[in-house]
This record gives sequence, C-alpha cells and structure tokens, in this order.
Amino acid sequence: MFILIVVKTCTAYVTVSQRITSMSVESFNKIPRGLRIGTGRVPNVWYFDVRYIQLEPPSHVVVLLQPESSLAHTAFVPVGQPQHLGFTFFPETAAEAAGEVAKALIHTFASGTFKKNSSSSTPYAPWSFTTDDRNLAREVGAELKRLGVTAPELWDIKFVPRLRKQADAAFGPAFESIRAARGFPSATFNAPTGISFTNFKIAQWVEPKSSEIDAALAYCKRLADANPKEGGADFADLRKDIRIAIEVLPKRKSATVLSEADAGNPRAALEYSLRLQFGIQCTASRPLCRKYLIKAVLSEKADNTLKSIAHSLLIEWYSLNVFENGTYPNRYINAAAYSTNEAIRLAAGVASPVVLYFAKNTLDKLAEGNIEFRAQYKRIWAAKAKREQEMAEADSKAVLKRMKQPNRYMCATVGCPVMADSGRMLSKCSGKCDADKKPSYCGKECQKADWKNHKPFCRPGAACSVLVRPERGPSASKDGAIEVPVRNPNGTTTFVSSSTLDSETLKEMKAIVEAAGPFASGGLGDAISMERMMI
Repeated sequence: MFILIVVKTCTAYVTVSQRITSMSVESFNKIPRGLRIGTGRVPNVWYFDVRYIQLEPPSHVVVLLQPESSLAHTAFVPVGQPQHLGFTFFPETAAEAAGEVAKALIHTFASGTFKKNSSSSTPYAPWSFTTDDRNLAREVGAELKRLGVTAPELWDIKFVPRLRKQADAAFGPAFESIRAARGFPSATFNAPTGISFTNFKIAQWVEPKSSEIDAALAYCKRLADANPKEGGADFADLRKDIRIAIEVLPKRKSATVLSEADAGNPRAALEYSLRLQFGIQCTASRPLCRKYLIKAVLSEKADNTLKSIAHSLLIEWYSLNVFENGTYPNRYINAAAYSTNEAIRLAAGVASPVVLYFAKNTLDKLAEGNIEFRAQYKRIWAAKAKREQEMAEADSKAVLKRMKQPNRYMCATVGCPVMADSGRMLSKCSGKCDADKKPSYCGKECQKADWKNHKPFCRPGAACSVLVRPERGPSASKDGAIEVPVRNPNGTTTFVSSSTLDSETLKEMKAIVEAAGPFASGGLGDAISMERMMI
C-alpha cells in the first residue's frame, strides 16, 4: 500500500492537551509564597522529576516532593489530557519536556493542591524548586520565566541528586494506586524511577540517502514492513509501489504534503512522517517524524489499517538505531511494545513484519528476565505464536514436496547455498542421466563446476551424483523464488529469497554480509520480520 493519496476533504488537527493560559500564570503569581511552610520549620523548597508509567495505557508523570515533610504529589502530563492519550507525549530531551513539566508545576499549586495548613483553604506557592537532572533544571526554569512566572527564585532551579531515593519511596504508593486502578496484579511491576535527560544521547537515527532512488526504496521498504497483511508481505505489490515511488515522490512536493497533513489528512501525515525520516525534499527530523505519526494515529478520518501502520512505524521510531551505547532504556522498549500491541489490535490480530520482528528479536529476549513484558501485551505473544505456527506449517509442506524430488529444489554443486521453492527456478542437467536422478543448478557456472563430479553418473541407470539432501528451503511463493541463507553479524540467519535476482547476485550479497564479521552493526536481519527476506 503506497501512501501518496491526496484527500480533498480535510479536517483541522485538534490537540487534546489543555493549555495553561496567561490567566492561570497570573493566578499562580498571586498565590502567597514564603521561605517556610506549616509551623515555620519546613523549608518551602520542592523537588520534582519526570517518570514514565509503563502500564497500559502508558504516560508520563511529574513527581513533586517536599523532602522535609510527607507532602508529595503525582501529576499526569500533559495536564488535562485524558490518560488513554498519554502515549502521545514522549519527550526525548529536557527541552522537549520542559513545557509540560512547567505547566504541571504551575497547575498543581494554582489549583490549591497544597494549603498553608490542615485547617486553611488558602493555597501557597513554592519558594524554589530542585531536581536531579541538570538539563531539566535549566530548561524548566527558563520555561517558567517564559510563561510569565514572576518570582526569580523559581527560574533558578537547583540540581540536587541526593533526593532520588527519597522521591522513589514517596512515589511508591502513588504507583501502586495507578497499578490497581488499571487492573494489573500486584508484585508484578516495578515502580519507575526518574528519567535522566542529561546523560541520554541518541545515536544517528537513520543513514542519509545519497539519491532520490535510494530514498524512494527506503520509503517503500519501511512502509511495506509496517503494513499488516495475512501471510506476510506481497512482494509483487512492493515492486509496483517502488516503481510508483521512484516516479511520483520527486514530483509531489513535500510542502504540499505538509499542508495537507496540517489540514487534517491522515494519509498525508503518514506520508510526511516518512519523508521526514529519509529527508525527502525536507530536512530529516526525528521529533517531527513522530509528531506526524501521532497525527495519523489520532485522526478521526484514519481507518484502523492506517492507524495500525502508523503504530508499526512508531515501533521503529522507538527501537531502530536510537541509542549510542547499544542499550534499550525501559521507557523506549515499553513505548515500542505498546505501539506493537496497538498495531495488532487495530489490524484485528494481523501482524506486520515490523511487529513480528520486534516481538521475536527484541521483546521476546527481554521478556526472559522481565515478567512485566509477559504480564502485558497479550496480543503480541498471540501474534508471534500464530506466525511461528504458520511458518512451521509452510516449512513442513515444502519439505514434503522436496522429499518427492529432492534434487529438483537445490543446486547440486557442493558448497552452493542456493535452494528454490519451485523446480522451474533451477536448470536440470540435459544429459542422459535418469530423470529422477538429474541434478539441478542455479546457473551455468555451478553446472560447469559440478561436471567433474557428475560426469561419471550422467548415463542411464547410474546412481545419483548429488550427495547432499536439503533439510529445509524456501516456502512456496506465487512467482517462484531462489533462496540463500545469510549469516548476519549478530549471529542470526536470514533466508534471502528473490524472484528477480540471479543466483550470483544473491551469493555476492551473502558473501558481503558474512564477511563483515561478528562486530559489525546491522545486517539483513535488522530490517525484516522473523527469518526471511524477499527482495
């Protein structure tokens, strides 16, 4: 499904986040402030941090704590947004978080959450703030000033790391309440800790494309991997989409797509997100890519298939080449898992290649030591089991077919890895050997190389010259395909099939990937679902 569709009737995108108005800030500025609170012994200094609630539906909260007393508060952000839409807010930097955090702090005190004392109805404002993240301190202080908060002490937020454990303890009961309200069992989920924005570094997200053709190919591959379809991807459609993309993408201006996306066209929003990923007639932007994927997900005009595709693309946004040290922070893994679950739900249980790849190669491995992933995301595990059963059944049928004529589905030359799902994809020996004993070859070079071995057997009544029998091979395809197993640098094996490339090209590809060695990044398995790739 190549998304380059213009919809004439568009609706404006309406944000669901409630904005703190200048009137709210004005009210906050009028609230009494003092150096101390209560009996006058407790400093009016408040610690805050930002945490990610991993329970479905996921969201972020601001935890507020007065260290010398038992006063604490947890505020969901963005303020006023329904919790089931909490996944839409996902700051990667302190600057991205600062706006909503500052509004949450203002709203908490302006709404009278804390009073002067137990018998008073008069709210009070903090004298100053502290936090455990240097970047967050700087950015939130600047945002409070920008919003119009007049007290200069609130602009200068101090860095105080020693309060982290105390904040963890104070947040525990609040997290238990959230867990119970969402119906998850106790003792299964660990309360999240504060997010560190200062020490978090994002690696290069995607490789820049050197040409319009490369960008179009990447665009189509990403979209095909995100498309939910029974039985896997339709590669005939993919080839057609690539031809259309190479022709249409350069002609359809990104400025036009952007205008349509901002006017409420969900398909344009999805298209523009991919353009932002690969820099197609625009500057590549990771934050903006996610922004337009969220627009597609939230659009009332988007059907469930389009929303499922958008969630599949979000999986890769959270998990594809993000982290400099090669690790996956729990916040990103849980966010990716949530989008995986949603992609399956919206597609009525059908899983896209991205969904299956993430489930097998990332989430399944992490779930071995983390019960949280098993307790949530039931749809993921069901889809993974369904796909594995389908592949096992397809392999069994292919094996039975090859058992009848084993020589017909593999290249007979010793050491050649090429196999086929249809006998017509290989050429048979044209000599006088018996029909059921004839070896098959992927090309003239292999047939020539095997002639010394086969020559004594190329006569009627002779035994079969093929010594190796295939244990497995490609599942059946509509157009017929040849296949080679490719060992990836990460140790996994990808079976690469093609109906269009010749055997020599596939073998060259195999040699290049396997020569990269065990310490190389990437590999064919990083871009596909499960164990197979069709090109």
